[in-house]
Amino acid sequence: MRKKLSERGWNSTTILAHRFYIIVPVTLIIATGNGSMKFVVFTDLIWIAVVTVFGVILPLYLLQLGIRVCEPFFVMISIAFIPVFTFFFQIFDTRVQWSTGTLIGILVLLTFAIISVFVEQHSESSKKESKQPKVG
Repeated sequence: MRKKLSERGWNSTTILAHRFYIIVPVTLIIATGNGSMKFVVFTDLIWIAVVTVFGVILPLYLLQLGIRVCEPFFVMISIAFIPVFTFFFQIFDTRVQWSTGTLIGILVLLTFAIISVFVEQHSESSKKESKQPKVG
């Protein structure tokens, strides 16, 4: 969908601006709905803004730029590797416990991502060979 919008002339800023109309109000309702979160939201507003800008808006904006200039397959594979990096960084966080189930899930995702890279390379090389003129 994002690639199609980029091809239709939408720039990354426009796509990003129209992405999360429903998520913002729903999240606000859930966060403030039970009353106990109201004080937390307002006392930590600066940190919420920092995390929002650097943890959500900036990465999504960079993703939109990447989608515009990269092939969809490359973007898909890059996104598939995100859990690997997250798990790696969590190893050094003493607050997070080691999870064998998470490791197995990440290894399964990684395996399928690597397989899809080989399948894509094989199909591209097959296409190139079939387009080459035959000598003889």
